[in-house]
Amino acid sequence: MPPRLTAGLRPAIAALTLALLAACGGTTGTDTKVGPPARIEAVGGNGQSGVVGTLLPLPLSVKVTDATGAAIAGVTVHFSVGSGSATVSPSSSVTDQVGVATTQLTLGTVAGTTDVSATVSGLSSIATFSELAKAGPALRAVVTPHTLRLSVGQESATLAAFALDQFGNQVAGTATYVSRDPTLVTVDAGGILHVLRRPGSTYVVATVGGKVDSLFVAVLDASSTACSFAASPVVLAVGASATDVSASGYCARNSTAADAEYVAIGFYNNTDAAATSSIEVTGYGLGSPPALAVAQQSVNQGSQSPTQRDGDWELALRAREWAEVTPERVSNAQRWMVQRANGALRAVAVPNVGDVLTLNTNANDFCSNAKNAQARVVAVSQKAIIVADVNNPTGGFADADYQSFATTVDTLVYPVDVDNFGAPSDLDANGGRVIIFFTKAVNELTAQGSPTGTVLGFYYLRDLLPKTGSPLGSCPASNVAEMFYLIVPDPNGTINGNVRSNGFVQSTTISTIAHEFQHLINASRRLYVSKVADIDEETWLGEGLSHIAEELLYYKVAAVSPRQNLDGNFALSTQARRAQLTTYMNGNLGRYRQYLINHEAQGPIGTSDDDDDLSTRGAIWSYLRYSADRLRATDGDLWFKLVNGPQIGIANLQAQFGTDPMLLMHDWAASVYTDDNPPSVDARYRQPSWNFRSVMPALGITFPLFTRTLNDGFSTLATLNGGSAAYFRFTIPANKEALLTFTQANQVPTGAMTLTIVRVR
Repeated sequence: MPPRLTAGLRPAIAALTLALLAACGGTTGTDTKVGPPARIEAVGGNGQSGVVGTLLPLPLSVKVTDATGAAIAGVTVHFSVGSGSATVSPSSSVTDQVGVATTQLTLGTVAGTTDVSATVSGLSSIATFSELAKAGPALRAVVTPHTLRLSVGQESATLAAFALDQFGNQVAGTATYVSRDPTLVTVDAGGILHVLRRPGSTYVVATVGGKVDSLFVAVLDASSTACSFAASPVVLAVGASATDVSASGYCARNSTAADAEYVAIGFYNNTDAAATSSIEVTGYGLGSPPALAVAQQSVNQGSQSPTQRDGDWELALRAREWAEVTPERVSNAQRWMVQRANGALRAVAVPNVGDVLTLNTNANDFCSNAKNAQARVVAVSQKAIIVADVNNPTGGFADADYQSFATTVDTLVYPVDVDNFGAPSDLDANGGRVIIFFTKAVNELTAQGSPTGTVLGFYYLRDLLPKTGSPLGSCPASNVAEMFYLIVPDPNGTINGNVRSNGFVQSTTISTIAHEFQHLINASRRLYVSKVADIDEETWLGEGLSHIAEELLYYKVAAVSPRQNLDGNFALSTQARRAQLTTYMNGNLGRYRQYLINHEAQGPIGTSDDDDDLSTRGAIWSYLRYSADRLRATDGDLWFKLVNGPQIGIANLQAQFGTDPMLLMHDWAASVYTDDNPPSVDARYRQPSWNFRSVMPALGITFPLFTRTLNDGFSTLATLNGGSAAYFRFTIPANKEALLTFTQANQVPTGAMTLTIVRVR
């Protein structure tokens, strides 16, 4: 969650506003009539510099004026960072009486230029800021390579050493090198290492920026083995693993009469998904590279299927919630709810089929600019009120279809979600019913041929807020109801040229209801039942729980349970089972596929700006399922605890798992490669509920896990983000030994790279 504007900054902003009043020619009077916004310009805070990770001293300020240059008050300005991990707080700000809106910028962790833009909805004019993030003081030195083995005929090597700040940014400085055994090797002023004799080993010490690091050097001769001067060889049986792999090297021996195949799994143990570090793996004594099971180039990374949810749009929706739902607004809403419960709250008449409701469909603005639509009540059940926009495209669902959805909510979706996550609040006092609004407004959110997927539906926290009340608690555009919005059929493609057949919409509706209902339960219970400080779960974890809701729906429909290692044989055993998997699990499996392609850049945790793309969603769903399977014999109340506890994000996982979630994430990352490959692998490297290598191809979904191949004597580099992993495949010839070494570049105190080796053949 982006940092809130602190009380200490308010005086500075107030002083700046008063100064701008005179400088910008503004007025605090109310007699002058002004036109609509015509221009936005930066008026303060541009061109600053600061150390990475720190708050800039001056706020970023913009002024909004009309065509005559008159300042306009009450305009919402949206601030956004162009790239990197810098954050603005607040991300949206309203202009004051002199037309000025402000925000504060916290520089990201990467040195360089940070660009910020300020925009007003419907206004083509943009205000821009360019700020400089400078590297901090030197924290440590890094010399590369970290381990050097010089074979016969190799008489020299080039070294490099850098000073790094706390975030891994390079700090200026000249490196010097000292050999601990100058009779074995020497290093000249240019960093070139020279061999003087063989065999032997020593260390070279590098100093730069006042910090020191060392390099292990082994000089080999004709009698040396791959593991000489390193480690004692260890024999791994098929399925066995080694986690005690140090940067100085791990020696494995193949004692069989055939080549043995292994995988080395690099994992970046850092809870900041925006943090980046590299792992360089080198193998000595390796055999011929194993054949690639799936080439990365063969994977189609083009436009998404219309069944894939548009994560980018949903991320922007959640960002608006983060900006708008302030602690003041939360506390006022909770006081409003208490007042209603203590006397003013009365059961309302449940509408009848045919009644027409007026509902706001604006998914962009939060509490302003209501875009009201007329919604006819088309079905009412014990737990659902289904309404349909009277202006939906023709040729869509009949009332009987809507009644079928209502019945399914009562008998399937509501019991599954409520049993696992808890019951939602009932602020509209309609007997606990949820309003499900089928509206063309959802269709309008997907541009023609959108490459990021389709908006299938959404829940919006603003509908849980009071329409009227104290200034910080009221939300005039709220529908004051537990509700969410769904896509509708458009068989003729009248909206943005996107054809949405009845069959397509019907196939996605029930799982989308389960997905959005989890969001609604999560927020409403945090706001009005648990009354915790953080009512918005971290986006990546909230989405993961909603994808768990879809999976739980599948288990209920298919009359199966988790931890059965469902595979392709099961998927194809009957037409009904195939249809159930396709209907309820196609989305999760498709998102997991995206993770398999992008696992070096993405993991289960979203980035600091709440990145929530398909890869992250696929990863967090799989990780949550793995964690539940690993920690418990049954799911039990785990999902309920994650929704109803006071924490969010990593802290929430830590509290409810009762163990370090990053240790579980390491084992899960290994299981992505080793599950059912081979079957004899250690239990912690298995995924008990799904055999993905089998079930995905059975449904026509490839298993495109990207791997890297190690070649003898050559280094292979992979760059990882926090919580992500890389897979290095290699072989050891019959009755031979091989040495594996690895180096982490840009290491920071908050995270370290680990390497795990598993024998798979």
